[in-house]
Amino acid sequence: IKVGYSADGGRNYKPISGAEGDVGKNVKTGTGRKISFLVTDALAGKNASFKVVVFSPPPGMVFVEGGTYQMGSNSGDDDEQPIHTVTVSSFYMDKTEVTQAEYRKVMGKNPSHFSGCDDCPVESVSWHDANAYAKKVGKRLPTEAEWERAARGEDGRSYAWGEDFPSAQLLNFNNNVGATVPVGTYPLGVSFYGLHNMGGNVQE
Repeated sequence: IKVGYSADGGRNYKPISGAEGDVGKNVKTGTGRKISFLVTDALAGKNASFKVVVFSPPPGMVFVEGGTYQMGSNSGDDDEQPIHTVTVSSFYMDKTEVTQAEYRKVMGKNPSHFSGCDDCPVESVSWHDANAYAKKVGKRLPTEAEWERAARGEDGRSYAWGEDFPSAQLLNFNNNVGATVPVGTYPLGVSFYGLHNMGGNVQE
């Protein structure tokens, strides 16, 4: 459920990001429920109208709210520096990595080094092959800015799961398992938007 406002007679609506109540992810049905928000001075006297929208993401995907955030790192690789302001539109993203079974069904092959696990993520895939797969299933690869927005969430967290230092309870990394594991294995490591394995298992 999303709440939007219009100050031009309903021609255009902008989302209200500060609404509280029955909005956002994991909303369940019910009666007598409320959505609360404050009307800012920017809307005062503009005869604003409001609209509540119920939306459903495509199967297996989650909705990532667009917005403006600080992208990059001043202490990372050269191509991550400097931290800079980026704005992205809202988009949908697969909840988990593409599995070996899904990739083989569409592309007719499984290039994975850690093969033999249909529920594990496909890996050893070039960008071009990943792009070809995405097109064949009617999707597209996220841009770098979209991927980082999806990983860091609306609160700009350091890691997909929050601020806790990486551990074996949060992700598969540094050979702590020795191979890939089925997608969605680390429920404690999900991102702000409910995305799995944005860190670890394989490199995006």
